[in-house]
Amino acid sequence: MQIVVRTLPGFTFNVDTQQSDTIRNLKEHIYAAQKIPPEEQKLQFLKVNLKDSHTVGSYGIKEGSEILLILKMKGCIVL
Repeated sequence: MQIVVRTLPGFTFNVDTQQSDTIRNLKEHIYAAQKIPPEEQKLQFLKVNLKDSHTVGSYGIKEGSEILLILKMKGCIVL
């Protein structure tokens, strides 16, 4: 099934996944599509933070559902 992934700036893209995939698997699909490492991804669906060990289906995510992708930014030094 395809779901929509939206970033905070409003960019969207589609990702193929299955109800039986874990959220960690979904993050790997996002990495394959956009080269964003899974450890830098935070995913939300209906304002709920998605846990890596749970399945896509356990959150009620279906064909066409929209997931919010928030990037975990590592600390940086501003000079």
